[in-house]
Amino acid sequence: MADAGGVPRSRGSAGPDQEIARLHLARWLAVALEFTLAADILRTAIAPTWEEIGKLAAIAALRTLLNYFLQQEIENHDRRHGNETAAAPGDLNDSRS
Repeated sequence: MADAGGVPRSRGSAGPDQEIARLHLARWLAVALEFTLAADILRTAIAPTWEEIGKLAAIAALRTLLNYFLQQEIENHDRRHGNETAAAPGDLNDSRS
């Protein structure tokens, strides 16, 4: 990857704005995963078959793993940077709005 001047930039050198944007996206993805899992559970609860229950279990396991790793990434960033993005404007846990 190269910057605006064509100078190659390493993958791990994201600026603070990019990292904050990535973490905000991760938080919203975690919320979206929870809502889609809830929708799948409700859909399966209406007319369950063993095949649907098996698919739901696999989907739930994958989404839980994704959510876990997203949360780990967010917590690691907050520990490294003094929790500076925990209550950014527009965030779910923003107590200022």
